[in-house]
Amino acid sequence: MEFLNEAGSEERVIHSGGPLRIRFHYQCHRDIPNLHFGLRLYSSLGILMSEIHTDSTNQAVDLARKGKGCIDLEIDFLNLMPGTYYAGLFAAIWNEYQDWLENVARIEIEPSDYYGTGRGVEARCGLVFFPFRWKLRENAPPDPAETSAVPLTSTLVQRDRQIELLNCRRRTNSLCPR
Repeated sequence: MEFLNEAGSEERVIHSGGPLRIRFHYQCHRDIPNLHFGLRLYSSLGILMSEIHTDSTNQAVDLARKGKGCIDLEIDFLNLMPGTYYAGLFAAIWNEYQDWLENVARIEIEPSDYYGTGRGVEARCGLVFFPFRWKLRENAPPDPAETSAVPLTSTLVQRDRQIELLNCRRRTNSLCPR
């Protein structure tokens, strides 16, 4: 198994949010029709993060010839947070596994400056990285409570020696205090 960059050269550093190409080398002892390949990625806690296989994209190798071969897996966006992950591999014909290997590679995902802010995507923020953006609305729409036809009631509630004013909608089965 090789980790490659987009140009096909060996990739020494894998970044969160970046592309990744993994080349699997295999050897068949006979011709095998409809051979499927898969990669399983596990967190350092042993949690299955993803199973990526040719069956989900309907891309079986029609006929894997006797001898050596290789197949590339191209991941456009690796949305794992920085940290240590472990890879498992399998080759199968439908539900009959030809080979199943666990923990064949330890993968270190490094932080990236995905947003160009000088701050990396950090492992402390979870296991999965979602590209996102925040948008401040200049002319924000009114709060749904302000436009509702249901009239508001006000309720005074005392909690821990403080008095709070709660605005509640009148509804049947209301959870608001009365």
